Amino acid sequence: MSQKAGLIEEAYLSNENLWPVHDVMVVDGQVVGVIKLKSGQDKPIEESRDISYWKIFKKYGFFRVLMTGVILMFLDSKVSKSELYVDYIAVSSKARGKGYGSKLLDYGEAFARQMNGIDKYTLHVIEINSKARALYERYGFVVVSTRRGGLIGSLMGINRYHHMEKELN
Repeated sequence: MSQKAGLIEEAYLSNENLWPVHDVMVVDGQVVGVIKLKSGQDKPIEESRDISYWKIFKKYGFFRVLMTGVILMFLDSKVSKSELYVDYIAVSSKARGKGYGSKLLDYGEAFARQMNGIDKYTLHVIEINSKARALYERYGFVVVSTRRGGLIGSLMGINRYHHMEKELN
């Protein structure tokens, strides 16, 4: 895993609640995974929560946080009113291979099916992340387009990424 991806995972999986998340999976008192969902519908999914930027900068360093912010802005995606988008998903490196990623995807799909007007469950995956792509394909997602990362993406090690979706009909 790249250092940049490691910061995102570490920040989301830390027990300090430095970042806003939609849902966290805890097993035996340990955070094992997180999923953040985004909808194009008018009503926000999660409640707003204060973020302590000072704590984030102090813990991870200004430059690392700044670079992570650039990556997150680059990966930000417009979402249509008929889709639920997996904005972030991470499973702790110590908990991988135990089915937690599938359970998080199940949670998101169940959430999507409860929302009126949602007929697609979507996400992006970096082209070089073959393990994640294989999980998503087993789960029923298909690649509908591949996009170039552009100059900023190339600088961040993201040359291409796939837009994947799962129909919920």
